[in-house]
Amino acid sequence: RFTSDYLPILTPNILTPADLWQLSRTQKLIQRVTNLFIEYDYAAAKAETEAFFWHFADNYLEIAKQRLYDENHTQRDGAIFTLHHTLLTLLKLFAPILPHVTEAVYLGIYGEQQAVSGKSHVASIHTSEWPVADESLIDEGAESLGDTILEIAIAVRRYKSERNLSLGTELKRLQLATDHPNLRAALSGASADLMSITRAQKVEISEKPDQNLEQISSFSEITIGIEM
Repeated sequence: RFTSDYLPILTPNILTPADLWQLSRTQKLIQRVTNLFIEYDYAAAKAETEAFFWHFADNYLEIAKQRLYDENHTQRDGAIFTLHHTLLTLLKLFAPILPHVTEAVYLGIYGEQQAVSGKSHVASIHTSEWPVADESLIDEGAESLGDTILEIAIAVRRYKSERNLSLGTELKRLQLATDHPNLRAALSGASADLMSITRAQKVEISEKPDQNLEQISSFSEITIGIEM
């Protein structure tokens, strides 16, 4: 139902690091699950797809929500494209195992002959093409950065939970300090994603930690500081 609020986009203007992370992981899921079906390992195929679905719902959607809600956001198209690409893939991977549910969701969101990914959809998910991994979207660097964004988000969630704060509580400032220039540049490019998932009003990337901030975590060569 959440996805049905956004019309599919064929070619996004900009893909953020989180979009690239999600799209890369989706291609690898297609490869793994397809091989499991070929090997008749249906239980493992179902488990892989379920685990990916919950990762998508709990993490990527939380990162993308602010871009999706803001109709004027310059990076909104990338979130919509990634949302539909991932959901359509998941529906098709689930279809052999959950035929009736996936058919209802597929028709409810896309409907007959609605254009997605440059093609007109056929009437049933069960006569549509099986997903094929787009290897041009597999990006190890994007996956590494996406995993780092997720680690930061988990640390901030833990900080809020330990203080009985809502996960939606805004931070006045989030500082990420690292003495690695390449990592600083990558994190700077992910500022919009970091602001969305941490609810930070400002994300600051620096070489040295600000000792006036509350230091909540240090991992992967990054020190996290927070100002409420």
